[in-house]
Amino acid sequence: MKNEPAKVGKMTGNPSGDRITFVMSHLSPSLGLERVALNLMELLDSDYDVHVICIGGSSSDLRVRPQVEVLGAPLTGPSRIWSVLRLWKHSSRRDLGKVILVGVWAAIPWLILPGVGTGPAIVWEHSLMVEKNKHSRSMRLLWLLARATYRRANAIVAVSKPVRDDLEQFPGVLELREIPNYVSIPPIDLLENQINGRRIDPFKLLSVGSLTVIKSHNVAIEALSLLDERFTLTIVGAGPRLDSLRRLAAAKGVSSRVHFRGFLTPSEVEAELADAAMLVHC
Repeated sequence: MKNEPAKVGKMTGNPSGDRITFVMSHLSPSLGLERVALNLMELLDSDYDVHVICIGGSSSDLRVRPQVEVLGAPLTGPSRIWSVLRLWKHSSRRDLGKVILVGVWAAIPWLILPGVGTGPAIVWEHSLMVEKNKHSRSMRLLWLLARATYRRANAIVAVSKPVRDDLEQFPGVLELREIPNYVSIPPIDLLENQINGRRIDPFKLLSVGSLTVIKSHNVAIEALSLLDERFTLTIVGAGPRLDSLRRLAAAKGVSSRVHFRGFLTPSEVEAELADAAMLVHC
């Protein structure tokens, strides 16, 4: 089964009408959002001239996909404010065709600029939700900025019903649609062979994601403390919450059953998945 995005109509009377430009924070490492974007780009490549602008990146982005403009070094935390300046001279370019703004970190700095663009701009929103505002001041700020700027986009595409339901609160949005992410699934016989050949630890739980407040690994640790001692939890990812999660595991008496693996390559993550009984996504 595949969730396929709606066909993007070709423009007429525009020399760059067959070009689609993705504006995003970065392409590498290609994890959740980046992997989904690459899947969509590969799907569109046969019919469109697909271009990519990375606000902050490195040569690794070019290795992932050669047709990429990298505007500078990676930006994180408060330094993301420089995204606006990096995009300033690009927002009025006439050679970008349709612009897809991938996520809030690309959409807000693009839409905040005066006189944005000469072609359609579509916000592709994956995770902006009211629920996250309860746990993060930075998410509350992003929500307010998005609420003020998303009305400048020609359309917003939400990847799920919960995201769409929350974005319906935004005033003045021209068009809001729900389109599930494109997902390519291997043939069923290949999946069956992989499953049959797995060496599964029946008590190994796995949580994958950056160690940030939004990923809520603390919920998995608290849940582990309610299970008997046969169960373990492996957490894959790096981030600022490592020390606090270690302290929580100690306080819950499960330190010996929680294994922090840090950042792993995609193949290493696949190996962890193949060995686990369950993926826990909080």
